[in-house]
Amino acid sequence: MKSKQHKLSIRNKPANPVRLPIRFPMKEGQRMLPGLWHQLAPELQDLQYSAQEVVCQICRAYRKRESSEARHSLNAQRRRLNIIATRLAALKKDLTNEQKLLAAAEEIRSIHRPLGAPGSVSEVMHFLGGGDYFASQKEYFEKTNRADPAEPLDKLAKNLATARHFLDQKIAFVQSKIQSIKAPWKVRPHLWWQAGGIYYLLDRIFREASVKPTTQADAHRKIIEIMRKVDRRVLTFDLSKGYCPAICTAIERMSSDYKQLCDQHLQEWLDLTLRQR
Repeated sequence: MKSKQHKLSIRNKPANPVRLPIRFPMKEGQRMLPGLWHQLAPELQDLQYSAQEVVCQICRAYRKRESSEARHSLNAQRRRLNIIATRLAALKKDLTNEQKLLAAAEEIRSIHRPLGAPGSVSEVMHFLGGGDYFASQKEYFEKTNRADPAEPLDKLAKNLATARHFLDQKIAFVQSKIQSIKAPWKVRPHLWWQAGGIYYLLDRIFREASVKPTTQADAHRKIIEIMRKVDRRVLTFDLSKGYCPAICTAIERMSSDYKQLCDQHLQEWLDLTLRQR
């Protein structure tokens, strides 16, 4: 069994930056998700316009992470790839064996090979079924510079070998694609679906993209309300500490690489210069 440390190293492995599907309307003031924006308007009112749109789209994606549509889409992808792999395997199985083709080519050459002059050693050895000066019929036509009567079969055998190798590669590729299909919330590029990711992104947005200074306490209060509306999640604000312990703990558990990847996307989406933390 794989060690716990190995599993953690895989889980925390940073992914290559991926351009995520964050879109903006053509004109400021228009909304991509007007219904969700109205629902979250009290929490978003102090954010810049583009930041409001990013939060709405993040929350919409987070809300749909466990939807039946997402699961059915994944199952459909797996079924389609399995069908392709099965068809490729059947095609490979139906290919004619190259060795049989090569044997047939030798037989064709043998009936086209001259017997030799009457009474010659070549003619006598042929009738007696004796040995030959050449290792194969093909070698005879090559060494005597004669046209090979079975050349098309030879080419076909080579092409079949190439096709068989090609199909082996593609079957392996399809199988790897099937193995790589994971639930969307387990795929690293969907940053806000990872543990702590949505808290980190929302906290950064509220504290970096607000039209007025926003404290950690203010940001956490807004995140708590957003998560209640989006996910029916109950988070508690600790008045004595001035923050939400659950949010802080989840963010602290994120790897530095994961946080850096989140920051890269925020800078791309919002054109922000983020402060170092």
